[in-house]
Amino acid sequence: LSRIACNLADLEQIRVGSYVPRKEKIDLTGYLETLTQEIKDICSSAGRAIVCKLPPKPITITADPILLERAVLKLDGPVAVRYPRGKERLADEKPAMEDSTLAVYDYGTSPKVVFFTYGRLSAYVREAASLLAHKGIPARVVRLIRIKPLEVARLAELAGGAELLYFAEEGIRRGGVGEFLVSAMAEAGLCRQARMIIRAISEQFPAHGNTEQLFADLGLTPRQMAEEAEGQVTGDAH
Repeated sequence: LSRIACNLADLEQIRVGSYVPRKEKIDLTGYLETLTQEIKDICSSAGRAIVCKLPPKPITITADPILLERAVLKLDGPVAVRYPRGKERLADEKPAMEDSTLAVYDYGTSPKVVFFTYGRLSAYVREAASLLAHKGIPARVVRLIRIKPLEVARLAELAGGAELLYFAEEGIRRGGVGEFLVSAMAEAGLCRQARMIIRAISEQFPAHGNTEQLFADLGLTPRQMAEEAEGQVTGDAH
């Protein structure tokens, strides 16, 4: 529950953009009481009854109270919070640049490979970039915090003079973020010097398995992505 509340507040921060949040300890009891009463009222109006039990102990989170109130109590439309299978690895290094829309991680200077990714796959991509750097191929990772709308010109600027743009996505390739960026960059005449790779899920339905097995089947492990990128840069692609 506390994780959902924190994420809702963070999403609201991304939406409002310019507001500078202040972090403080917040007891969720009042929010829960308001929400449960609204649920009871909705059920009552439909001739139904519902029993809502609040946690016996207070649940506290660290968040901005204004953003949390807007995100939880003043919604202007439907909201869905989705968590993929497995856990997300947290970054153990600070980004070279970060704002409410993206974070940039550099592995060496004058990157030859620039990765674009988002979500929990970001940790795998950062590891792939680190593997490339250890082989003498400088790389950059652009982690998208917001995937729509995208500032295509800014992303192209971050790509600089890279030889390869690698779009890694734990999602369907057709109509995905990678396809959109490749198309938008081509239409705008950006990054003409770079080769581009989209590594995402194709049309077939993935087999069942744990996260590591599925990523390996899709070519999304750090080593697979690093080897594919290295092959494109060195000319040894298979």
